[in-house]
Amino acid sequence: AVVSTQSTGVEAKSDAHICVISHIAHPKIFVMDHLLDLHPIRALDGQLSHELLQIFVDGDLNDYIEFYNNNVDFVEKLAVTHEENLRKMRLLTLASMAQDCSEIEFSQLVEKLNLATEELEPSLSSYREWPYQGENQRT
Repeated sequence: AVVSTQSTGVEAKSDAHICVISHIAHPKIFVMDHLLDLHPIRALDGQLSHELLQIFVDGDLNDYIEFYNNNVDFVEKLAVTHEENLRKMRLLTLASMAQDCSEIEFSQLVEKLNLATEELEPSLSSYREWPYQGENQRT
């Protein structure tokens, strides 16, 4: 059977989109920068799934919130909820903050994690069981 390059390319883009979203949706996957090197993923450049991946690789919570506000319909159709994305982006933002400095001001945490002052401690306590222990750390 002869398979056209065009249909194979369309399938590759579809598979790449599924790959991106499944990595974002997986609760224990936090490192996704390796995906950006894959040709089918690079072929998604300019599409919303690629932009969302880029945010999860090197963005922060505010970048995600801005993306969500501009693309509510897209995010709402994904296999992962906005709340799950917020939780993951808060963890990634916290990890990035902790990597950059040894002490973090309470006010910085409130601001960067987009939480009310009274929500911060309960939110941080909910992260007691850090989702990764040495592997899959975001760099």
